[in-house]
Amino acid sequence: HNHINKIDKTNKNNSPSLQVGTEALMNLLPGKSVVLVLYNSLGWTRLDVIILPVNRTDLIIMDSSQNIIPSQVSLAVGGNTTSPYHLSFSVKLPPFGYDTVFVCSNSTKSLVKTTTITGINGDIIVENSFLSINVSSVTGRIGSVTNKK
Repeated sequence: HNHINKIDKTNKNNSPSLQVGTEALMNLLPGKSVVLVLYNSLGWTRLDVIILPVNRTDLIIMDSSQNIIPSQVSLAVGGNTTSPYHLSFSVKLPPFGYDTVFVCSNSTKSLVKTTTITGINGDIIVENSFLSINVSSVTGRIGSVTNKK
């Protein structure tokens, strides 16, 4: 396991701010993981969304029992070239407590469900391996839904 030194601190907006060794995430090898220790310094339970800047889409989050925590990799709006994606997941932290999660390289491609969003002629097309949905950028209405199977 790669270890990260800094854990949760609370900023002005009361949302978690993680100082993550992004280099460890960028260079994560298959079968290895980066350990994140998330700390709640408040006297009440916190439910927060953690957003990590990453440079790849094959990462998943696991708890200490090796259960997969639902997560999402999305294109970072205004992202830079070294971390063009965001890995997001939610955590529930006990009062004055902590939780440990693991960022792992996903070796099982079937777990990854890719959705692409593109703009063509002013319309927005959202598609994955099952559906293609055309949405009008003017009205916001669905123009068509195509079953790709």
